Amino acid sequence: MNAMTDIEPAAVTEWRQSGTTGASASALVAQITTGSSNGDYPSDAGDFGRCERAMDMIPGLRANLSQMVSVNAYWAALVAEWGNITVAPDRSAAIKAIIGPIEKADPSCARIGIATVRSGPITFAKRTFDGNDPEWPQKLKAALEGQFEGMAAADRKRRKAPPVKETAEDKQVSDQAYGVAADELRQFIEQFEQLEAEKKDIAERQKEVMAEAKARGYDTKVMKQIMALRRRDKDDVAEEEAILDMYKAALGMV
Repeated sequence: MNAMTDIEPAAVTEWRQSGTTGASASALVAQITTGSSNGDYPSDAGDFGRCERAMDMIPGLRANLSQMVSVNAYWAALVAEWGNITVAPDRSAAIKAIIGPIEKADPSCARIGIATVRSGPITFAKRTFDGNDPEWPQKLKAALEGQFEGMAAADRKRRKAPPVKETAEDKQVSDQAYGVAADELRQFIEQFEQLEAEKKDIAERQKEVMAEAKARGYDTKVMKQIMALRRRDKDDVAEEEAILDMYKAALGMV
């Protein structure tokens, strides 16, 4: 067992070997198991999903998620709204709504285009957890209150809405549209496959021509070089040959 939590080291090792760790999930695991991390936090749905995967793979990790509020303002805000993010229709948008205002207030964080650039460690507002303001998590949560209200309401409405029944007419139109699309798709695929077959046949015939030329004593490598020259512009070839002769003369190779 880990000295700080009831987390099995074997579970952590298995998660690390899974190949789907990520910076924010690694910070989550490090903070809860060792009490120290670099402060990386989920900034989009992908990061959030990797944190969720870590908590699914490592028993006991989720129960200790509240420990992350002491890392920085980002984690404090995200932990406070973790459940809302989980059910949000657009997790990335939900996360941006939380961390966006904090990044603007963070003096070590700057935005260049769509990228976030930092000039120091991710410790913004960490000092408030050292006893100066023990109510910081609650204050932060209150400041963010309402960010998810519209999203949560829309999601509840979507889940409660009865499924739309497809009429016979709708099904007929849908089937016809699907049939036309399938036929067109099949035509494209068959045309491409035919061209592939023809290309393969041509390649085989080219090999046969070269094999016959080689059997008659011709140098097929030189023949290929000549064919490459024939495909190029004559003036370009002449200019290149003139420069080649000049270089060879300079090196005493003539």
